[in-house]
Amino acid sequence: MPDRGIWTLRCQACQQDFTLELKPGQRLIDYARAYVCPHCRKQPEEVYGDQALDEWHHVIGFQAKTPSI
Repeated sequence: MPDRGIWTLRCQACQQDFTLELKPGQRLIDYARAYVCPHCRKQPEEVYGDQALDEWHHVIGFQAKTPSI
């Protein structure tokens, strides 16, 4: 599945949901483990250190970005 589109993630520090849009060439995995939460301003590694994928921001939704005509 391509990463391009609008993703909804849930921060594991504050449990708030937020969205981000990935452009071509960007990878969701990089954002899920390193993106700063816009609510609590925490990165997953600040909260949990070097732990497993299930401690990163959780993916809870995806919307494909349709190309502009």
